[in-house]
Amino acid sequence: MRTNREGEQQSGKLREAIVATLLAAVLYTVITVIITYPAAFSLGSTVAGFKGYDALQYVWSLWWNKTAIVDLHTSPANVALLYAPGGAYHPLLIVTPYLELSAVPLTLACGPVATYNLLLLFSFIFTALTTYLLAYELSGDRLAAFLGGLVFAFFPNRLGHALGGHLPQLTAYWFPLYALSLVWLVRRPTRRRGLWCGVCLGLSLLVNLQHTAYLLVPFTLVFLLWHWRSWRDVRFLKGLALALAVAVLVTVPFFIPFLEDKLQGGLSFLKAGGTVRNSIDLLAYLAPSPTHPLLSRWGLLPGYVDRLFTQPRDVEEGLAYLGIVPLLLAGWGIVRGRSDRWMWAALGGASLVLALGPLLKVGGALASYTIEGQA
Repeated sequence: MRTNREGEQQSGKLREAIVATLLAAVLYTVITVIITYPAAFSLGSTVAGFKGYDALQYVWSLWWNKTAIVDLHTSPANVALLYAPGGAYHPLLIVTPYLELSAVPLTLACGPVATYNLLLLFSFIFTALTTYLLAYELSGDRLAAFLGGLVFAFFPNRLGHALGGHLPQLTAYWFPLYALSLVWLVRRPTRRRGLWCGVCLGLSLLVNLQHTAYLLVPFTLVFLLWHWRSWRDVRFLKGLALALAVAVLVTVPFFIPFLEDKLQGGLSFLKAGGTVRNSIDLLAYLAPSPTHPLLSRWGLLPGYVDRLFTQPRDVEEGLAYLGIVPLLLAGWGIVRGRSDRWMWAALGGASLVLALGPLLKVGGALASYTIEGQA
């Protein structure tokens, strides 16, 4: 009798979880359609975002990956239709191919323009939903989880990237799943959880190289150091080793050609530009968008906003407003949260520092100091 009752309770909890998750997905979808309007209503006719910017590159990339794989039966790195007359081999095009390869069926069915717009919309919905799952696992509160997904998915910086057409920067839904898989692995290590963790890590690594340096590596190190006691558990170590092995198997076929070219000097033409321009200004954390529908109309924008955003394209990289409500909620979570709240607070603080870049900008200008007569 007790077994039947426990089974019914578990089934009831599962149904409740499924219904709550589906409801969250529906709400996130509605919010996405509203915020990105009119993108959902012009899928095949107009590329969402600023006209003529990076979005066109990713529309081309979606088309080229489909054409190379399906029509020409070659690697997308063999760019036969550019760099005439001989074409070129460009390993950077396949080192992080998650977006393009996963979208080939959609590109075949809908075309590259509609596929780009759908991927943009999906990036908000899926990122919100996976963050919701992570936040619920950490808090046990569905309202808090829903708000967490909302804040993370629609953070102003992500909206700026959407306007600029930076599809890889928007594709963040694997990262909460990777964090969730690590949490599960620490709490109850099993082979299945180690396998799932490896899949999430491997696919996260294939989204964009920047995410590896600025998110995946710092997060993994901080998480493992915080949970150093778990290292004593042989089951956890086996699960972690399995996760790393799976991630390597997923990524090595794509990383090896890139690394070989890099070591042989074949990628010397690649230059890192915009390091300072694309870093966050310190005041941007307190600066609402210059197009804020209420503050701009009521004349309540801080004066320094005009110095941070001197041209429309500045919002692509420069938006980083933390928001009053999210800050209050984060503070409440730190005060009332569980024991691991300080780890997440430390990760948040580290993210704010990393986003500032190598040189500090304040109010639209580089900060400089004079020491013994030297600037």
